[in-house]
This record gives sequence, structure tokens and C-alpha cells, in this order.
Amino acid sequence: KQPVAEADVFFGGKKIDAQTDANGITSYWVTVPGTYPINATKAGYEEGETVIEVTEKIAQFTFSNLTIQPASVEAGTAVNISVNATNDGSVAGESGVELLVNNKSVDSQNVSLEAGESKAVEFSHTEEKEGTYNVTVGGLNKSYEVTKKAPFFSGVATLGILATMFVILRKRRN
Repeated sequence: KQPVAEADVFFGGKKIDAQTDANGITSYWVTVPGTYPINATKAGYEEGETVIEVTEKIAQFTFSNLTIQPASVEAGTAVNISVNATNDGSVAGESGVELLVNNKSVDSQNVSLEAGESKAVEFSHTEEKEGTYNVTVGGLNKSYEVTKKAPFFSGVATLGILATMFVILRKRRN
């Protein structure tokens, strides 16, 4: 096949202004991503046609591996929440990563990644009331439990009461 000069070129069914040059080449600026048919015609030649896909150079962030450590805590104790962010796009970019607890935004961070780069995004969060809390980050969901805060003195008080009773019982025997 030889290059064809002065052929008319149609992009997406619309004739473009410039014809092909001596090397069978022409240029056309595309601003909207999509799939387009391209046709080239010239009297005395069979019509040439192909389809091209025009893609946009963008950063495309995906999220995976949402973890919450530990899965159960006492009220007032922080959990560590982590998610992997990956830029699957073709250029570097930045994305906001929002932490939702029970569908309410409680924290956010910005993460900047090169094309193809991954990074863990970490949050620390504390709830004061017992219950089950649903966490959403990057469209991923997981939950954790907050249990009633154990009174600090309970173990010490129990030992103290037992020791006191032991001493009283010993004195009664003697």
C-alpha cells in the first residue's frame, strides 16, 4: 500500500478541512474522548476506513483493602482505619479521601500519586458511645464495635474486697 496525497478525510462522519499530504497524513485536533470512525476517500481509490478510540489523560483513583484495627474497642479508644489508594490513570494526580462514619464525614485527606502508584491512607478515629459503627472510605464499607468502657477501678476493687473479706474471715476463725 502506498500513501495517498490529497485524499478527503472524514472524522466521525464529518469532513475535516485539511486533505492528506504527500505522505498520506493529515492532522485533526480531538477534544472529546470517545470512539470515532475515520474514512478517507479519493476518486479512483477504494475508500479506506478504520475506527479509533480517543482517551483522556486523567488520574483515575481506585481504593482497596479497607482495614479497621482493632475490630472492637472500648468507648473512648481510637481505631486505626487504613485503605490502599491506587492511581490507575495515565497521569499523576491528587484525590480527596473522605472518612465517613455512619454516613457522616468525620475526616479527610488529600493523596497525590504518580500514574500506577499506590499508597496506604490512614486515619485514627474515636467514638465515645457503645454500638456498631459503619465506616466508608473510597466506596468501601466495613464496621467495628465500640463496647462499654470498663470502670478502671473494677478489677482493683474486686481484689480489695476479696482481700478484706479474707482478713475478716481469718480474724473470726481465730
